[in-house]
Amino acid sequence: MSDTAKVREIILAHPRDEEQVVHFIKRSNGKLRMMRLKTELPEGSVKGEGGNGRTYDPAEHGLLTVWDLEKDAIRAVPLDAVTYVEQNGRPAYVDSMPPEKREAWKVLEAEKAEIEKLIQAAKDACKPLEEASKVNALQDLLKLVEKVESLTVT
Repeated sequence: MSDTAKVREIILAHPRDEEQVVHFIKRSNGKLRMMRLKTELPEGSVKGEGGNGRTYDPAEHGLLTVWDLEKDAIRAVPLDAVTYVEQNGRPAYVDSMPPEKREAWKVLEAEKAEIEKLIQAAKDACKPLEEASKVNALQDLLKLVEKVESLTVT
């Protein structure tokens, strides 16, 4: 059984109306997310009841539809990115990612944060300036681009 299938089985085996905690890496930004959830969805909460359904099947994309208890809304958990599941206050699943990969992930996250800071600095440098200042701003931008290029992850 793949880890994705195993995670799905573990989450769905827990009573639907009971809380569980799931940690996963968000697909949208690569950051770790912790979600308190239930697999039981409130009546009428699923879009599509009455014919106005989703344009895709979440399961085909490796997603599990759940109820986020903190946001009080439907959310999707990417099963291939789950790192930890807690049920009844105890670990039910812990990702088996080797420690060296975890360390590499932390390094990439730190470098990503540095690049985001540089991008923001570049945006700030390019705010509307008087004509005489534009040359200096472009020179500053070029320096920032060179710095970003030096941070390229191998």
